[in-house]
Amino acid sequence: MKNFLSLILFTAFIVLPSQAWAEKAVATLSPHERIQQATDTLLKEIPAAKSYFDADPERFFNAVDVVLSPVVDFKAFTRSVMGPFGQRNYYASLSSEQRGEFKTNYRAFVATFKKGLIRTYAKGLLVFDGQDISIAPATEADIALIAQGKAVTVVQTIKSTADTYTLRYKMMPNKKGEWVLRNVVLGSINVGKLYQNQFLSSMKSHNDDFSVVIKSWISETKDTDFRAEAKKTAVTN
Repeated sequence: MKNFLSLILFTAFIVLPSQAWAEKAVATLSPHERIQQATDTLLKEIPAAKSYFDADPERFFNAVDVVLSPVVDFKAFTRSVMGPFGQRNYYASLSSEQRGEFKTNYRAFVATFKKGLIRTYAKGLLVFDGQDISIAPATEADIALIAQGKAVTVVQTIKSTADTYTLRYKMMPNKKGEWVLRNVVLGSINVGKLYQNQFLSSMKSHNDDFSVVIKSWISETKDTDFRAEAKKTAVTN
């Protein structure tokens, strides 16, 4: 799997042992702590996943779903990807009948978008092979933003023998006070923006037919190679 983002973004996702414990523990973790705990947890999961993935990939996809669901704000991420079509003023411009159709299509797109990310990141995780991963400590500015419940960026560095990649995770607190992922930037590649460009291009190609875009989304985005793009801006040791 060429998609290196699949590996490195996935280091921000945490396996939670129980629903009751998770809701209490996650709410007490800062965004930086959550990323660090996720990284440590996933590094331990990789060997087992490599041993069974070829024979039973759905097992891993299902496990990844459990991991991603509480950590990624898929609805907010999807609305951002939809650009103007995900904004309130667009919804307000629709007729009652159109709104009903939009809601159905929107729910379908969230599910489709989530499915695509889960499969992409799950496969990408399997290419991990001992890279050095570190997270920059929270700055005074970060601490102030966290205290105010505002968006904060967690900076993570991944070093291989040839390159150094810098990732910036945009984290926001949800209604429960849990820090969740809204977007990620790899080098100079804004992943949310890249997906948004693909979505808007697809809408234009399909005459703004949302239902058609949903059906074609996974096949149209599956070959996105973030690693190739990131190499253009990677910092070499």
